[in-house]
Amino acid sequence: MVLQSAWASAVEIGATAFREDGSAELVRVLELTFDELTFSSKAQFVGGERLRVHIAGQGWIQVEVLDTSSDRTRAAFASVCRV
Repeated sequence: MVLQSAWASAVEIGATAFREDGSAELVRVLELTFDELTFSSKAQFVGGERLRVHIAGQGWIQVEVLDTSSDRTRAAFASVCRV
């Protein structure tokens, strides 16, 4: 992990994103901050979609997709994460 600033960390960590219907998608976390994460995946996500992201050994993050491009998805942390 390479520290970019006091607020963000450049990472590349394998994780799993769980959709509300229970399906799971493999993702790669590219950037992790105090209130957002950016990840890449072969799967498609849409703005407003809610996900539970599990990072092995680190725990769960509940997020809402903010925007997506062809190679990246940016999502904001929800205030409460129910596992």
